[in-house]
Amino acid sequence: RLTGIQAVVPSALSLAAIALTTLPLVLRRKFPWAVFVWCMGTWGLLQAEMNGIALSVAGPLIALFTVASLRSRAEAVIACVLACLVFLFAPVPPEQTRILTQLTVFQNMALSLAAAFAGYALHEHQERTRAIEERARAAERSRESEAQRRVEAERVSIAREVHDITAHS
Repeated sequence: RLTGIQAVVPSALSLAAIALTTLPLVLRRKFPWAVFVWCMGTWGLLQAEMNGIALSVAGPLIALFTVASLRSRAEAVIACVLACLVFLFAPVPPEQTRILTQLTVFQNMALSLAAAFAGYALHEHQERTRAIEERARAAERSRESEAQRRVEAERVSIAREVHDITAHS
């Protein structure tokens, strides 16, 4: 209350709004872009419709993280820019002071960047791990083929020696 913020008890409408921005996350691995657009769009619309009552940004951030972790770097950048634009132009509660409004916008944009970077870092880590595993499998195959080639060369050598011994005797 000292900062001018009134404690708001969540209503059924605000809980339903949070559910609309988070429930689609169940499908985020199968449809990352559709879920991201849904979460960001519903968050932005509900933020405007609910007279600026601040909604949780957890759903949109998880959707952004998923897009960044499953798609290319360009798609991660596009998703991050879209999220930052939605957070930048989203309405804020009228009772908030200007500095608190700016802090909220800055916080949401910083969280968007963090989610996008974390998702892209996970994507790169998984790609690097796949490449290392593939190189290890290729090295194992080449070791096996090299060992098989040496065994075959040894057999040919033994066969020649046996042939030479039997031919000379």
